[in-house]
Amino acid sequence: MLTADVISHFKTRTEVAKQLEISVQAVSQWGDIVPPNQAQRLHVLTDGGLKYDPSDYEGRYPSYRFLPPAVEEAH
Repeated sequence: MLTADVISHFKTRTEVAKQLEISVQAVSQWGDIVPPNQAQRLHVLTDGGLKYDPSDYEGRYPSYRFLPPAVEEAH
């Protein structure tokens, strides 16, 4: 998931931070790609509007346990 897509969806870094209940500074540190844990949360929060794909993260986070998206858990 690309940071630019997330910011485009929510319009501002401030709104991204608010939705995730994290600091704007944390969002600013993401770089080009949203960290996998936040990408999973965003997938659920947007009912799949922002797509989390574990394959986007292969090799980037070797110790991270990737879980499939679970949109139904948000309801």
